[in-house]
Amino acid sequence: MVVAPSPTATPGEPTMSPYPAPSPAPTPAPSSAPTLAPTFKSTIQSEMKVTGMTIETAQANEDVFVDTIATTANVEKSAVTVVITEEAARRLLAGRMLAEGDISVAYTIQVTAVQKAAVATTMAAATTAEMDAAIQVSATSHNVATAFAAIATTELAVVVTVEETASPTSAYLSSDSASKPVALFGALFAALAFLL
Repeated sequence: MVVAPSPTATPGEPTMSPYPAPSPAPTPAPSSAPTLAPTFKSTIQSEMKVTGMTIETAQANEDVFVDTIATTANVEKSAVTVVITEEAARRLLAGRMLAEGDISVAYTIQVTAVQKAAVATTMAAATTAEMDAAIQVSATSHNVATAFAAIATTELAVVVTVEETASPTSAYLSSDSASKPVALFGALFAALAFLL
């Protein structure tokens, strides 16, 4: 004889299966992004005076002077900027008449903290003869040696170091800051799933 199993629930009352609460979704740990430190830079600034060419020729061949300064300072050309003006016109206002064709080449060299001392020392020690030789090499490499054949450096100004601090190029959230929104979202998700 087969004996029917006893019901586990009271007769007449349906058995309600419990609705299992979903497991909370795990909160992934954010990857720790590095925080970039500000880039500290300085500039080396000075001026050289040259003669033997017109201001138009000098300004049309600015790259020759950029190369000259970069080679002498042993830095990349992209770190050098120059401003070429007619020195006679400026000095005349101060009551000093200079020979026609005197040209001022003011230059700025961007350097890192590691480069700063060496570049400043090198440029301060440069002579007019060394600058003339560097100009000729640069002019030859740019195929304008004829235009620079009569150029001569007449004066080298005092070298000045200017300290500058650049702003950070990028900003990253710290790992603590980044984890807070993620953890909050995970908690809300788990509570919503439980209610459903």
